[in-house]
Formats: sequence, C-alpha cells, structure tokens
Amino acid sequence: MALIAGAGNPTGGSNPTGTGSSLVYAGGNYWAGWSGWLAVASGADATMFDFTSPNRVAMKVDFYYSFDYDLLASGTFWGIELNLNGEDILKPKVEIPAGGDTSGMPLENRVKFILMPQTRVIIKGVTSDGGSFCGGTLLCEGLFE
Repeated sequence: MALIAGAGNPTGGSNPTGTGSSLVYAGGNYWAGWSGWLAVASGADATMFDFTSPNRVAMKVDFYYSFDYDLLASGTFWGIELNLNGEDILKPKVEIPAGGDTSGMPLENRVKFILMPQTRVIIKGVTSDGGSFCGGTLLCEGLFE
C-alpha cells in the first residue's frame, strides 16, 4: 500500500513492489522505496523520492544512493538534495577528481536521519555538468506510534 501525499498510515500489510518516488509500507514497522535508475541531465536534477511520511509514526531512515560515475567528467560535481517541508536540509556534493579516475568513488553513499510524522520529503540527484544516472533506496523503521 503506497503512502502518497499524506495518505496516512496503512491499515493492512503488503510487500513493496515496483519502482517509483513514493514510500511503500513493507509490513510490521517498516517502509521502503527504490527510485530505480534515473537520468540526470547535464546541470540538472532528477527526483528520486517525493512523498509525505505517514501519520503518527516517526521514522529512522537509512537512505542509500549512487551515480553512474563513469559518465561524469573530471571536475564534475554530483550529489543529492534532501528537502523536508520545503527546506533544504542537506546538499552534499562530491567532485570527480582530475583525470576522471572514479575507481576510488564509493559504490553507494549513505545518509541517516529521523523523519517526523506528516513530513513532505523530496530527494533529488544532481550533477553540475555531463549528465549521469542516479538511484536511491530508502529503508525506514517506525520509532513509535
């Protein structure tokens, strides 16, 4: 059962399926999401997630993300933008080193945060130049109800 734009707490369980920008109830005290691989145009962004968190449940969130580094040129910046309720909370960016050697780049990056009930969440992948692909996975555990 997808939680989209304030749909509230699910009343029944279902397994997360498919790809998309919403958070999906996984059963018990857990929610998850997989954005799929998204094209990020040169100097633009791609929305990985856009949803409102459930009613009455604060969540511990683990967000994992990655880029196709081989498509990014030397000097290119890549990263994410985490926006909660219209405010940019986190905007980490990394530069591809001189010579374009991406062999030391992490396979995945991790951000952990606490998400309060009824919070609008938008997470975007961004690049400064050159275009790429990005993807992210959200794993959420309810803290209390």
